[in-house]
Amino acid sequence: MAKARPKPKPGAVKHITAELRNLAVPLADITVDPANARTHDAANVSAIRASIARYGQRKPVVVNTRNGHIEAGNGTYEAMRAAGHNWIAVVYVSDDPASQVGYSIADNRTAELAEWDNDILADLLDQHGETLGGDFAADLLLDELLGDTVGQQSEAALGEVDPPPATWPLVVMCKSADDRNNLAKRMRQHGRTTDSDKGG
Repeated sequence: MAKARPKPKPGAVKHITAELRNLAVPLADITVDPANARTHDAANVSAIRASIARYGQRKPVVVNTRNGHIEAGNGTYEAMRAAGHNWIAVVYVSDDPASQVGYSIADNRTAELAEWDNDILADLLDQHGETLGGDFAADLLLDELLGDTVGQQSEAALGEVDPPPATWPLVVMCKSADDRNNLAKRMRQHGRTTDSDKGG
């Protein structure tokens, strides 16, 4: 017979969206996968924590019943723990070791293979940025993505400016006409011209 899940008090799961609260289990009942190949640094955990604080946990983590290890959602677990939450929404699977490793790798890799359309992202933030709040982009480190878009816009703006001249004037003061003639001769030997060659 399966072990009955403990029931949390309503106030203890406010950070979990209502539709997932029936899946809540104590954080102490599960653990990160010690063989997880995907790392979560402080910035990543902070971004996940900010998302949960704004919107709540909206998708469950995946846990293997055989060992209690998280197969998908290690970052969410770390963010929950950092925020001081004691409950997390979980779906359980019963994978053999190879399936656990395979799914964990596939879940992480398929997510990172997606790309952003920076122009659309910038437009969305421009349209909804005031509603989302000034710290939204910073919390999710979006400036690292939008830096390229800003750079492209700057390059486009530079294209409207007159290009620099192909040649630059250089004025050389000579002590005598002989010095001037000798300098002009040496410059001509190197393929350079002077105003004297142009009748100046």
